Formats: sequence, structure tokens, C-alpha cells
Amino acid sequence: MSLREALSKPIIEPARHRRSPNAALISGATTLTTLLAPDGIDRRWSHMVQIGDSFMTTLEVRAFPPTLSLAWLDDPALGLDAPGTTVHQRLVPVPDALARRVLARSEDAALGTLAGDAQAGTHFDMEAQQGVEATAALRHDLTAGTDRLFQVAVTITIAAATPEELAARVDRVRLAAAQQGILLGVVQFQQWEGYLGALPLGYDQPGLLHDTSGRAAAMGLPTAAPGLTRRGGLPIVWGEHPRSGAPIVYDRWQATNPHMLIVAESGSGKTYTMGGLLAQELALGEDALLILDPKRQEYRSLTTALGGAYISLSGRAGYHINPLELPPLAPERARAVAALEEDLLGQRISVVKALITRELKAQGAAIDAVGAAAIQDAIAAAYAARGISSDPRTFTQPMPTFSDVQQHLAATAPELARALTLFTRGTIGDLFNHPSNVPTDNPLLALDLWTLLQSNDETLARLLPVIVMDFFVTTAINRPTGRRSHLVLDEAHALLHSEVGARTLQMIFRIGRSLQFKATVITQSLDDLDESDQTRVLLENARTKLILGLNRDSDAVNRATAILHLNEEEAAYLATCRIERGIGATALLLADGERTPLFIPKWPETIHRIVTGTGGDR
Repeated sequence: MSLREALSKPIIEPARHRRSPNAALISGATTLTTLLAPDGIDRRWSHMVQIGDSFMTTLEVRAFPPTLSLAWLDDPALGLDAPGTTVHQRLVPVPDALARRVLARSEDAALGTLAGDAQAGTHFDMEAQQGVEATAALRHDLTAGTDRLFQVAVTITIAAATPEELAARVDRVRLAAAQQGILLGVVQFQQWEGYLGALPLGYDQPGLLHDTSGRAAAMGLPTAAPGLTRRGGLPIVWGEHPRSGAPIVYDRWQATNPHMLIVAESGSGKTYTMGGLLAQELALGEDALLILDPKRQEYRSLTTALGGAYISLSGRAGYHINPLELPPLAPERARAVAALEEDLLGQRISVVKALITRELKAQGAAIDAVGAAAIQDAIAAAYAARGISSDPRTFTQPMPTFSDVQQHLAATAPELARALTLFTRGTIGDLFNHPSNVPTDNPLLALDLWTLLQSNDETLARLLPVIVMDFFVTTAINRPTGRRSHLVLDEAHALLHSEVGARTLQMIFRIGRSLQFKATVITQSLDDLDESDQTRVLLENARTKLILGLNRDSDAVNRATAILHLNEEEAAYLATCRIERGIGATALLLADGERTPLFIPKWPETIHRIVTGTGGDR
């Protein structure tokens, strides 16, 4: 941005909504130019001053509570980071010799008050008692050279486009401060001086001076810029801080665990948000993207615009996924898996057994412990017949299919073998009873389930998401060492509420970081996050959580607060999160122990067109 553009940028606006880039300045808006060199100044009031088209009032801190939190001036509850608000602190060090005399007089006065209370038989003055203790502590620190006596003045200059708006803003700030025990007062007949003090000219601003220690004065200093303090990694821009406008930059690979949970109602902007993040990841070239797209082909425009492979699974498409397939690991990758002590064959047998058992039971088959053992033995025999063992070097052999399992099962449990026809014929057999042939060499692969799920086949609805997720994990494990993968798993309810989905998620969380793949689990309903072990594992391992608007259900914010352990301030902010068409969406980002409000604006035009497939507003 050029200096001329910066000086012409509005810094005080009466409107709450963002202007479009080509719109004229709103009447009453103030730019930096008009603030530094206004057309006119009106000083006729005692409580405010008019500078150009704007009105300003300067407040001073007149009394502090007994204790203050760290960086108390940055507390969002005070609202001092809103546009048009300027906070000044003036710290004046007192020479040590003078400080000793001042402290001695203060201590003597407080002791005199306490002695008078004792003689009168009344209760001790608590403020005097605290004053004696604080003075004694500061005198000790002063002697030791670890602290000094300061005089501090805090002033707050508030600007608005009209006197009425200014009065309302001043009242809100004073009320918020009073609720924290801070007394603010209007600097009467010194509003001109307050305006000069608010300018970057180095003038001493007015304001009541308070004696304080250096430690206490430092409590009001900012500890960090709003947003996240974590640095490093790839420059993934998530949005901006809704109050300061500072960009929120965060790379999940820098977190303790790179996995993420997104909680967002339908229509809250989750697909648009995720699309912008994925476009950045692909452009940076570090992660291959594997997207499970279960609903209305939401990721089709993104995938095709970025040159990815968008594959619709259907009976006519000719693509197959073999759930019994194991990754043919390169030697270096096989050593990495062995170092993790992972038995990929044993886990694959358990997953396939769970798939078969669940669906046969859903079809009415009676499967007791003997039947379950027979199914497991048949799966193991199918692998053994192909020369496949737990040694990853054998994973290059041709993989068995459900037909092989059915053949081995027929010898021990013919009734179950006949029931297994569900997996060997029909639509399910066409999809899952052949060697996998889905191309995985493209760094962006999205599998569309919507075409099949429109048939309202309950069996397909249960099988498709978990088998595709499992296929993605196999693909990620098979990536060459040094190549990272990102699994995007939408519609989490199908994954969390099945044994196969839970097993696969646990595997992702257990080995994902070590084998360089991360997962994003997306849910539209808090009902998916119950008190089950699967939910607990997800919440513990998804160190990044993004919560978008939860406004349709009046109790949703309370439930999210309990599930995600939000504090009152975060819950209150979450209740205000929503999407505004053409402007952006607000959200809450929990990033590996840090938390920040997030505004997700309309992405830059290039990314916006890629994500939406059009040039219009979202």
C-alpha cells in the first residue's frame, strides 16, 4: 500500500460493515490525513472536541482495583482495540532518592491510619493495610535495585462520526471498565490536550498521575499482538483478527499434533473456508490432498480448477477400491512402519472383519463368537494363500478380494459364506470386490460419494465413507518418505459411529505425524461429538479446532462450551459468530493451546474463483 493510499484509508467509520473496495468514503468517515490535518476544529464543549467530521472524547483512569490481570488493557471485554479508540500510557520514573522519601511518607500515613483505627476500636482500613504492605515491598525492591517507583497516567481517546454515537461508545467503555473495578472519567476542559496527546507527535497527554511500581505499571502493557503467537512453518493464512485486522497465519504441522476438527452448521461457510486453506496448501507444494466429498460435490469446482483428479464412484465409472489391499511399501517406508511397531496386516484383518460382521448383522445374519472367529480365519487364510504375511516385503504380492474370503469361509461356515455374497455381487461387489484402480499419483484427489449416496441405500451409506477413508490412509502410508498428505474427511458421523471408522481414526492419530499425514475431520452437528471413546480420542488428538456459526440451535453454544472447554468470554464470542454474504464469516480458532477469534473474509479474487468456480460473492 502506498503512503497516499494509507493516508486516505478510513480509520473511523460509523458503519459496521466493510466497504467494497470501489465504494466512496462513507459520510463522516475519518482518514489519517483529516485526523492529522483537519479542515476545522471546534473546542466549544468541555467533554469533547470536533476534529473535521469526527467527534472525540478523552477519558482518564481515576482509580484502579486492588488487582489487575496481565495485559489488562488488551482485555477484549473493555473493547479498547475497536477502530477509533486510542490508548496512551505515560510512565514517568521517579528518582530513587525522591522515591524513598515519598514511600516513607506514604507508609507513615498508612500506619497512622491503622493506629487511629486501633485506638478507636474500629475495624482496620483494608486499603491502608494493603498500602503498608505494598509500600514496604516496593521499598525493599528499590533498595535491592529490582524495581522503581513510577507515576503512570492512562488516557483513552474515543472517536465517532456523530456526538450520539460517541456518547454511546464512551458509555460502553466506562461501563465495561467499571465492571472490572476501573474508574474512568472524562477529562473536563482538556479535550484539546487529549486530542494532541492522541496524535503521534510526542506530546504529554493529560491524565491523573498514579504512584505505582514498575511491575504494576507493566501489567497494562501488551504482551503480544492479538491472534496467535506460534511462528514458523508454511505461511497458511486463515483469515484475520476481527478487531485488529492482523492476519492469522498458522501451520498445523507446527502443532503438537497436526490433525483438525471443524464444527460448522450447514451454510456457515465451512466448504468455502476449507477450500481457501486447501488452495494455499496445494500452491505451497508440500502436501498431497485426499478429499472425501460426500455431499453435493462441494469440492468439485476446487479440485478441477486446481488441476486435480475428481472421481465419482459409481457402477458405471469403472473405479474400484479393494478394502483388503495393503500398501506396497518402498524399503525406506517399510523401515519407518517397522520402527512404529505397526502390524499392518493384523490391523487390515481386523478392519475387514469389522466391515463384514457389521453388515451381515445388519442384513439379519446371526454371528456368534464362533462365526466371528471363522470370518477372521477366512480373511487370514485369503492373505496366506497369496503368500502375504506381516512382513511388509510381501505386500507386493497380488491382494485377495472378498471372493477369496468367501471361498475360504465356505469350508467352515457355508451359511456365512452365502451371506458374504453381499460383498461379492451387485453394486457393492462392483465397487469393492476388484483390485483397486483409483489413480493416486495426482497431488489432489477427491472422491465423490454423492452420486452413489443419492440412491438412499443404507448399506452403501454405511460402507462408502469408512472404506474411502481407509483407502486414503493406505494411500498416505504408501507415499514416498518426505511426501506429506492431508486427508479431508467430511460427514464425521459416518466415521465416528462405526467400529471401522473408529479404528481407522485411531490409526491416523497414532501414526499420522510419524508417517507425515494429517487429517481434517468435519462435522455439521454437535450430536456427533457424544461421550464415546471415539469422540474423546478425536478431541484429544485434533489439536486444531475451528468452530464456525452455531446459531440455529439455541443450546448449541452451551454444548460446544462444555465439549470444547471454552471459557465465558469464548462462549460469548462464539454466540456471535455467523456468516455475512459477500463480507465473510466469523469463527473461533483453537490452535494447539492458543485461542483466537477469527474473521474469514472473502478470499483474494484468484482463490475465490478457484473455490467457488465463479466470480460472484459466496
